[in-house]
This record gives sequence, C-alpha cells and structure tokens, in this order.
Amino acid sequence: MKKILLATTFLTMSAGFAAADITWAGSATMGIAQNGTANGGDADPNGYGKGDGKMLSYSSANLAVTFSGTTDGGLTFGATFDETSGPSYALADDDGFSTNGGSFGTPSVYIAGSFGKITFSTDNLDGFDGDETDDGSYDVQYDGTFGAFTVGVEADLDTGLMAVKGGYSAGALALSASYSQQTAQDDIWDVSATYTMGAIALTASTDNDSSSTLKAAYTAANGINAWAAYNTNSGTDDASFDLGAGYTANGLTVSAEVDDAGQANHTFLQWTVTAAYDLGGGLSVEAGTNYTEDMMVGASMSF
Repeated sequence: MKKILLATTFLTMSAGFAAADITWAGSATMGIAQNGTANGGDADPNGYGKGDGKMLSYSSANLAVTFSGTTDGGLTFGATFDETSGPSYALADDDGFSTNGGSFGTPSVYIAGSFGKITFSTDNLDGFDGDETDDGSYDVQYDGTFGAFTVGVEADLDTGLMAVKGGYSAGALALSASYSQQTAQDDIWDVSATYTMGAIALTASTDNDSSSTLKAAYTAANGINAWAAYNTNSGTDDASFDLGAGYTANGLTVSAEVDDAGQANHTFLQWTVTAAYDLGGGLSVEAGTNYTEDMMVGASMSF
C-alpha cells in the first residue's frame, strides 16, 4: 500500500484536523483460462463473448483509494472507492470471464465514533444475508458494537426496504442472525450458531428456505485444514454433504472441495481443485480446475 505524501501533507496542515491520510493500493491478475462446457453448463454466463471452450487470456488491474481522518474530538471519518479495468477470470461453475469498465465506482463515505459507524453509499451497499439478489441495493448502513453484542441496520431510501443483523459472542460461542426485506421474492432471514473448541469449530444454521446446515471445520497449526457439512437443502434438492481440505506451508497453498456429494438428483460430482504459490513481494502464481472443465493458470499481484 502506498501513500500520496503531498495530499497527506496538505491535509495534516489544515486547521481542525488531528490526523488525515490518503492511501491507495493496487492489485492485478493475468493468465490464461477456459470456460468449460461440461455437464450442460453455460460456457459464457456473463456475456463476455469468449465461452467456446478455448484457452483465452485475461489481464485486469484494480486501484483502491482510501481517505481517512480523525477530528480533534476523536471522531473518525473517511471514504473508499475503487476501479477495475480489463477482463478478469474467476474459477467457478457459474462465473468465468468478466468485463470491467475501468471507471471508479460509487464511493462509500463514513463517520465513526463510540456510537458506532454510519456509512452512505447510494444503491451500493450489500445486504447482510449474503443473498446476491440484494447486493448493491442499500443506501445507508449503521454498525455498532456494545460489549458482546453487535448490531447492524441498512436502508434503501427510495424503496423503503430495510435489512437488520445482530450478533452475540461470549467465550467459545458466537450467535448471528440477519433479516432482509425483498421486492421480487419473500423476505430473507438466516440464523447461525458457532461453537469453537480449540482447532475445531462446529456451526449450525438455518434460513427462510428451510435449508439447514451442520458443519464441522478443523484448522491445525501445521497448515492443514478440513471441513465437512451436511445440508438438508430445500425444494426438490435432496440432502447432501459438502467436503473440503487444504494445506498451506512455505508459500504453497492447495485446496480441494466437493459439493453436494451423495445428492441423488445430481448425475455428476461437483468438485474444485486449486493451488497457489507465493513468490514474495506481492506476486503469486496460481492454477485450478473444476468439474465443468473450467481451468486457469495465471498470476496475482498486490502493490
């Protein structure tokens, strides 16, 4: 991460500022990849125009800018925004190549203090529940921490829709819940509880679709991690297992996972394998493939 020293100097010399800063950070990716066509999947889900199963190149760069400051009274304030240009690639059965316009997105602007944090970002704040249908639809967000409790509220001012979340943490136990109002579908909610015992974390969750999950995750000091989850699922999907394992040591990270194993209405195994090696200085090489015959070999960079 770099600092724009001239802008910082002007801000810190201004009256009324106890501290102010402008920082910027960059990242980039490059490589060759293929959108697979196995199992009847869409070879070009994002309309990139390059989903014919051939190996193609990608090269994208991201620039993130952060303004931050502190008042004499201790309030913190700031803004963040970023832009990504060039074609990028993500190894996923519903993603692949994406185009990026190269223009700065809507900034997020905030003020924070002992009362919590208030953020404004018009039609740009994601919901608390992780559902993609409400990503980037909220305008105002409040987050607060009060002892062991955390709370959050979001509002979409032009539609009047709201989203709320809450959390509680005490020792090894962590509880969370979220609720979001939706326009095109029923309201969304989810509840989860996690209990951590040393290297093992046990999680139980359920949501508005009556889909429940029991998950056990193991993380060892020697770089080995593994997890298994049982999903009741909903609708016409049968109950299934998700399994995963990984290893990180000396700059090398490898991982493998299988989704929906044992689900009777799936005629193929949904698997993904990835590997990355950190060369130092912010440069890593990476490769991966999955059950749809997606595959990629490339590099990622941070500056």
